Amino acid sequence: MKSQLFVTNMAVALGGAVLAAATYWALLNVPESNVLALALSLLLVILIVLILGLTTAVVAGHAGGRSLREALQWAVRRLPMFVLGVVAFAAIWWITSFIESQWS
Repeated sequence: MKSQLFVTNMAVALGGAVLAAATYWALLNVPESNVLALALSLLLVILIVLILGLTTAVVAGHAGGRSLREALQWAVRRLPMFVLGVVAFAAIWWITSFIESQWS
């Protein structure tokens, strides 16, 4: 039973990683030459964050004993907290980089 859980979680994680990588590849191929292309780039970045957040939460929920469908529902409800964590991390990174550049 545990090996089946492991294989299922690895398949979900691999699928999410492949989707995120494909979205990142699409982001790299957007020519940022006008406002529409920049908006598409922003949309792709948001999509990458959502894909990674959902993948992580689905694997965590499924490993916690939920079925895949329940884990997906659980992940969608917790996605705003994941995004909040990413924003907090980016803010702390930016603040420390700013302080470091001022220091030196």
